Amino acid sequence: TTTGLQAPHERGAGRCHRAARVSDLVAIRDHARFSGPTMRSGVVERTRLDDRYASATGRVLRVLAPAGYGKSTQVLRWVGHDERKVWWLDLERIDNDPLVLAHVVANGLADRRRDNVDTAGDGAPFADVSQLIAYPDEPFVLVMDDIHHIVSDESAELIDLIIDRLSPDSTLVLIGRSQHHVGTIARHRLDPGVIDVTADDLAFDIAETEEMLTSLGLQPDIDMITSIGEQFEGWPAGLRLAGQVLATRRAGVDVSMNKLGDLAHVTDYLTQEWFATLDADDQTFLAEVG
Repeated sequence: TTTGLQAPHERGAGRCHRAARVSDLVAIRDHARFSGPTMRSGVVERTRLDDRYASATGRVLRVLAPAGYGKSTQVLRWVGHDERKVWWLDLERIDNDPLVLAHVVANGLADRRRDNVDTAGDGAPFADVSQLIAYPDEPFVLVMDDIHHIVSDESAELIDLIIDRLSPDSTLVLIGRSQHHVGTIARHRLDPGVIDVTADDLAFDIAETEEMLTSLGLQPDIDMITSIGEQFEGWPAGLRLAGQVLATRRAGVDVSMNKLGDLAHVTDYLTQEWFATLDADDQTFLAEVG
């Protein structure tokens, strides 16, 4: 693991060649993705989870669940009420180059701190990240969304560096469908501490299911809530899609209550957001099993 101010896997000439193209790589990134998602209206807030966020100061908060569980939306609500500075980074595959990731994190945090930190040098970003994380001018929340895109050992080690150097008044939030590199999680649970929010936590309970259906203009009774809850097991995206279809019954659309999971709205979402993200071998296996 990385400690102190050392860069992950310093590789001599190879690192210098990569460093030479970092500025170009950073320049092509879409800077709009640094602002986080937009909070839409009608969001079920799941305030029962607020204690998780409140207890994450000085720690790592991991929000890991499959597509459609409202991970980013939940975190966006949390940080929206936080008085600390918040910096949100939507990770992409390009961030598997540790120099690219280091430059982005250093440049982003340096925007919060206009002092003598110099992020322009090719050899500087790892030291800059360590300094900015460990000794910030003020407490911060760093959100790294789509952590499942990080598959390289080097970028995973940079995230370990961030965790190791995290200041006690700040929070690192990792959001994604999974985290590929979890070898150091056990150690991080001891110091600085790791708090997990999973699909089971994010799944809607009965009251939240009723709130969501009501927000769609429905008047759900206990039979509707129970039936739809059993079919989707609290999966927020499935519940919302099914609720939208149920709301169209007023326009004469015939919907069988016990077949909501078979609706094209739901299966299309699963195909696009889950099945399409699997590799070819896994897709073939599931197709054969099905």
